[in-house]
Amino acid sequence: MEDFHRQIEDYTSEITNELLSIKSSNEIDHLSCLKCKQHTLQLREKVVKCLNTDCNWILFKEVCGVKLLVEDIADLLEQGETKLQKGLISKADKKYDAYLILKEDYTTGFEFSTNKNK
Repeated sequence: MEDFHRQIEDYTSEITNELLSIKSSNEIDHLSCLKCKQHTLQLREKVVKCLNTDCNWILFKEVCGVKLLVEDIADLLEQGETKLQKGLISKADKKYDAYLILKEDYTTGFEFSTNKNK
């Protein structure tokens, strides 16, 4: 019985260490705030935000009814735009497709696929 307990403890320790070593797919700790360039961004349940209270940059993770993936957020911050977001919903309740872009003032905007091809 003692041998069984030791094996369970060893196994539990091994699994715990393995889980702790796995990075969450939600981590974007390598990305710094583009606005203040001082702090790492924090990924929260509904937003991505800068921890600098003077900066206070924020990005909502759901835009026009579409939830952004971590890779979309990374693309937006690293390349200035996301891949084409399909099924966005307008205020008039109509669906459309657009790229989410980062403007010069660090706010977000849209670039529509018809404009992108020109």
